[in-house]
Amino acid sequence: MRYRVYLYSTKAEHKALPVVNWVNRAVAVHEDREWKAHGASHWIAAFDTGAVEKQICRELTDPNTGDCKCRPLVEYVPVIHGTVAYLKVVTSYEKAAEVLPKLHAIAAEHDLVLYDAETDRTFFRDLMDRGHITLRLRERELYRAILREMQPLWKIRSIPDPAEEGEHRRFYVVTLRKDPQVSFEERNETLYRCLKANLKDAEKLTCSARYYRIDGPGYTIRCAVEGYKKNADRFGYRKNGASCAALLLRMSTEAAWRWMEGCTEMEREDILARMRFTEMRKAYPNPTQRLAESIKITKWQRKQPFDIRYSGVGPYGSEIVFRAVPWRTNDSWNLSALKIEEESASFLLPFIEEFYPYLYDRYYLTENHLPWQTWRDILDRLKEVRETILRSDDYSALRAYCKRFNLYVLVDNWKRIDDKEAFIREHRYEIAGLYDAFIRWSEAQMDTYRGCDDLMFSIMGP
Repeated sequence: MRYRVYLYSTKAEHKALPVVNWVNRAVAVHEDREWKAHGASHWIAAFDTGAVEKQICRELTDPNTGDCKCRPLVEYVPVIHGTVAYLKVVTSYEKAAEVLPKLHAIAAEHDLVLYDAETDRTFFRDLMDRGHITLRLRERELYRAILREMQPLWKIRSIPDPAEEGEHRRFYVVTLRKDPQVSFEERNETLYRCLKANLKDAEKLTCSARYYRIDGPGYTIRCAVEGYKKNADRFGYRKNGASCAALLLRMSTEAAWRWMEGCTEMEREDILARMRFTEMRKAYPNPTQRLAESIKITKWQRKQPFDIRYSGVGPYGSEIVFRAVPWRTNDSWNLSALKIEEESASFLLPFIEEFYPYLYDRYYLTENHLPWQTWRDILDRLKEVRETILRSDDYSALRAYCKRFNLYVLVDNWKRIDDKEAFIREHRYEIAGLYDAFIRWSEAQMDTYRGCDDLMFSIMGP
């Protein structure tokens, strides 16, 4: 039986792009219609097939017999699409275990896609990621240049800015010490000139209102400047070719990092997890602003009588977990979750059960998926309840639901609650705050995944 593997070069940045699958099918079927179907020929690139073919033969030839353990064949994209070549490597199932590791190493060495047609799997930049290596080397060069030319300096700090698959990027904040002889605007101009002087031929420097950006082949390095020291209150930028400064109007990066030192491990994990959430990245494209906003959320959570966490999808304990389930991604890394302790969630669940009566039949450790249209109805209902609790003196319409609230969540000591409606009225702003948080999180998911008709929301009990 034949074992078929294909090696080719591509213009795509990573294997998750659909164009890679189009090229896979085209090289495997090798029919003109497949090359035409999705423009696969525009995504395949030329490489030295002769040199790679010789390397395969050299490394996979049995020194005892002189026979090659596989047969590399040079094939061409149909002439109407160009003359780009790729390699088809054929071996037997008996020899596949010896041949495949070598082919993977050769593909990585030459930055080629390896498509295993037998298992329908694609390997591209899995063993070695050149973009990542180049990024880290450029980081070090620019770091040294800034350190050398921007004194007096307080700190150069890397801020988490999670990248999508195939992306290579980093974000730095340069925090200055004050130089009595030089204005902040002049120091900002010095940083711009430093970055510009240290550009490589393939790189481009651009300036936004909040940071400088260097784009190279397959990587991006961004750099912001703040002053001064721990409690910086301004940032630098350029406008119309001139150096400018503006007030931060937020916690400085160094103050934010210092504040996190006093956080619990769970709080710190949640703060950094929010840096990668899709809705947070959309609302706050600048990582420094995103970090400040993430810390504000943790500060707000600390003040709440309810146990609520805006967190990642990962591990949880006795909370009720709410999260979006968009059809277009199975990647939970960028998804957020609202985790509410069971007692605190008692203020929400009765109204959800109104629209999903099977909730308590499928409660413990079971995901319940509700379509976004049903979720919208739940939110509309919660908005009505919120207004009633805040504005009305008559809770009779909510009496059956209020009986299921665990009111003792709002009590510091376990004193007896004789009049439940009066107690709810006394704590109406705290209860409304819980509804506000739930509604805002839910609407952020709907806005983020707008256009996904198959968007679902998951509820999972402890």
